[in-house]
Amino acid sequence: METILVEYQDTVGIIKLNRGVTNTINLQLVEEFQEVLQEIESDPNTHSLVITSTIDKFFSIGFDIPNLFDLPQDEFEIFYHAFNFTFR
Repeated sequence: METILVEYQDTVGIIKLNRGVTNTINLQLVEEFQEVLQEIESDPNTHSLVITSTIDKFFSIGFDIPNLFDLPQDEFEIFYHAFNFTFR
């Protein structure tokens, strides 16, 4: 995982966004987030989840707009569906 760190403290899974100073949301982060959520959900020893950031100041500034503008339509559709599936 490049954009997300996962830690465990007893029965608590801790997901930390780790995408630089701003933690912007792009397709890679969303796909890694989906993967981690599936792993944690299937782990019978994990009973709760904390989502945080490696940055002390804030969680995330939101979407990586310059990256999204540069995506071809088919890739943007992949991002759109992946993001909406993950965060609904």
